[in-house]
Parts: sequence; structure tokens; C-alpha cells
Amino acid sequence: MEAKQILVLGVLLLGNLALALYRRRPEMPIELDILPERLKRFEREFSYALNKYYVDPALLAALVIQESGGNPDAYRHEPAYQAKYVTGQARWNRAREMGWTDEALATSWGLTQVLGTTAWGMGFKYPPDKILDPASNLTLGARYLRMKLDKYGNVLEALLAYNGGDGAVNAYR
Repeated sequence: MEAKQILVLGVLLLGNLALALYRRRPEMPIELDILPERLKRFEREFSYALNKYYVDPALLAALVIQESGGNPDAYRHEPAYQAKYVTGQARWNRAREMGWTDEALATSWGLTQVLGTTAWGMGFKYPPDKILDPASNLTLGARYLRMKLDKYGNVLEALLAYNGGDGAVNAYR
């Protein structure tokens, strides 16, 4: 191997190591005593999701209160979203084959009100009613919130995108 190739390989390895170290987050002490009384029954599920995706406990709790009022069975169908983004769209055919209806894809589910299309797009390949499971729902919501925090770098824009899509951030800017 030539010296130049060795140098390039070394730089690539160091770059990957630096990136891995940058992305590694220390374990967060999870202070679940901040959870409102109505969410305390989900402490175990919160703890798992928070440790997995490193989301601030108060932020996730506030999101849950805002989105669903803490109701794990909350759901909201979005007919306008369905008409614009789901009905007639071939990209959802695999979901339909797995039992998802267009209505289910265009419904916000559970504690974190994760949209069916969002859950499916993040790899949730179970029947839609499984999104109502608090553990699954909080994990999906925390993951999606972490994705938005990483993308936008601030809580305000992350929450705008979580609730209204990336277009809401563009409109805000």
C-alpha cells in the first residue's frame, strides 16, 4: 500500500472515530419525579424511551400532555392529510398489504400522537392499534422528537416540526 493510501485510510478511520465519539451521549440521569401524576403510571415506558433516545424528560412529558392530555388511547384522524398525502399514493401499498387502511395511516395515535405514516416511515411494521401501546408509542415519539432535535438543533423548531411537519418550520422562519 502506498503512503498516500495509508494516509487517506488513517484520516477516514480517525474521522469515523471522531464522529462516533461525537454521537455517543452519556447516560442521562432520568429524573422522573417531574412527571405529572397522570403520567406516573408510564414511568417504566418513559424511562426506556428517554434512555434510548436521550430526550429531556420534561420535554417529552410536556409533549405528551400537549398532544394527548396523557391519554394512551387518544387518536385523531386527519382527513385533509389523508386526501393530500395518503389516498392514491403507491408508496403506502406495502402498509396496506400489512393491514393498514388509508385512515389508519392518516391518524395520530396514542400518548405522543405519532402519525401513522410517520410510524410506518420509521420502521413500525405492526398493526396500527399496536401504536397505542404506551411503550411502543413513547419510544416512537421520543425517537421522532430526537430526529427533529438533531435536525433543527433547537427545541422550538423541533417541536414545530414534530407537530406540523418540516413545512411548519419553513413557515416559521
